[in-house]
Amino acid sequence: RSGPRRGRARVGVPGIGAGEGGVLRLLELPCPRRVRPEGPVASDRCAANPMMDEPWWEGRVASDVHCTLREKELKLPAFRAHSPLLKSRRFFVDILTLLSSHCQLCPAARHLAVYLLDHFLDRYHITTSKQLYAVAVSCLLLASKFEDREDHVPKLEQINSTRVLSSQNFTLTKKELLNTELLLLEAFSWNLCLPTPAHFLDYYLLASVSQKDHHCHSWPATCPHKTKECLKEYAHYFLEVTLQG
Repeated sequence: RSGPRRGRARVGVPGIGAGEGGVLRLLELPCPRRVRPEGPVASDRCAANPMMDEPWWEGRVASDVHCTLREKELKLPAFRAHSPLLKSRRFFVDILTLLSSHCQLCPAARHLAVYLLDHFLDRYHITTSKQLYAVAVSCLLLASKFEDREDHVPKLEQINSTRVLSSQNFTLTKKELLNTELLLLEAFSWNLCLPTPAHFLDYYLLASVSQKDHHCHSWPATCPHKTKECLKEYAHYFLEVTLQG
C-alpha cells in the first residue's frame, strides 16, 4: 500500500524520518482471524437491559467472559519488536496516555491502543513523522470506540489542540484519520477483541482479598476492605507503568 514519494527531512521527534509524503509498506506477519460484527450495538443492549451497565467482572457471566478472554489471549500474534521506530515508542505512548487521561478513557481502551500501535509498527514500515502521529491517534480512536462509551471518544478538535501536535505544526484531518483507521482495521482483520492485562486485572482483584485473610499470621489485615482498596490502587498504578515496557 503506497502513497506519495518518500521524504527524509528532519523534524523535532527523534529517530523518525519526515517529509511531505511517505510509504506504508506491509511486512510479513500473520494477522488475527476476521470476526463478524455482532448484531445490536452495545448501547442498544444496555438501554434494553440495565444489568449491562455493570462491569462484566461483577456480573453473573464473569467466569464465561474470563474463559473467552483467556482463549483469545492464547491466540494473539507474537510480538517481534522488529520496528526501527521502537526508539520513538515511549514518546508516542506518552501521547496516547495523556490524550486518554484527558478524555477519561478506561484502562482497557488505553492498553488496547498501545497494543494496536506496537503490533502495527511490527508489521508496517512508516517513513514520515506525520504518518506515525496519525497511526498513534487512530489506534486510540479505534480502541476507545471498541472499549469505552461513545461520549468518551476523542474529538478531532481535542486531538488537534494537543500541545504535542501543535508543537510539530501538525493538523490531522478527518479524512486522514478515517483512512488510517481503515488501514488499521484491515491490518488486524477487523478483529479488535485483543485481550491485554487491563482486561483481566479487575476480575482478579475481586478475589484478591477476602475476610479469611484477616486470620493470616504472616500478613494480618485489620481491615480487608482498606487492604483491598490499597491493593487495587497499587495494581492499577503498576499496570500503567507497564505501558512503557
